[in-house]
Amino acid sequence: MELELQGIVLRSIPYGEKDAMVTILTKDGIVGFYARGLLSIASKNAGGCLIYVHSNFLISAKEETLTLRKAELIHSYYNLYESLEIMTSLALISEVILKVVNEDEKDLYVHFLKVLELLEKKQDHLTLISMLLFHIVKISGYGLTLNHCVSCGKTNNIIHLSFKKGGFLCYKCNQENKKEIPIYLKTYAFLDKMNLKDYEGHHFPQEISKKIIKDLLDYLKEKFGISKWNGEDLFISTNFK
Repeated sequence: MELELQGIVLRSIPYGEKDAMVTILTKDGIVGFYARGLLSIASKNAGGCLIYVHSNFLISAKEETLTLRKAELIHSYYNLYESLEIMTSLALISEVILKVVNEDEKDLYVHFLKVLELLEKKQDHLTLISMLLFHIVKISGYGLTLNHCVSCGKTNNIIHLSFKKGGFLCYKCNQENKKEIPIYLKTYAFLDKMNLKDYEGHHFPQEISKKIIKDLLDYLKEKFGISKWNGEDLFISTNFK
């Protein structure tokens, strides 16, 4: 049996001297396959299997083994390779996806593709990464309650976002005695309501994006029992200057 898939390459791991194991994000979820000879100089599929390219894939399915037959490039996003900040951001996001998102998740593909398109147009990458990371949290099963106080249900006097409680807290319910700046809370309220078209044209203050990304990474680590993201230190050292 043969499968025709369209996807974004999230990961490519060498397997032996010339082969690789490739993982892609598709409209039907996350798919991994064996790519024979991919690392060979003569490989015709190498260009279609580079990290973060968008490609068509022809895959042979035999029993439980998926093997690449052909990779045809749709779009490369090669200019993103010039930015260490963007590449470390995408590497971290890919790691998060592969660790916390269900393999059959069908909603993430269009969001990741939209982010790649806007990164190519030079839209602020930290804003886009914070948006995409929030969406990942939302579909991970650990979404936050951000349209009212998670304790009493009231919508006014919201002063704190408690990751321990799982959402906004109002003045009366805020037993943690912490108060966030209004723009931080308003940004989360926007993220909670945003859809695919809202990725375009928005630019969060840099410090707000950094805080959102750091907070959400820590939140996912706690929920999934992850001690450390492998790409987090490099991401922070290149983006949190």
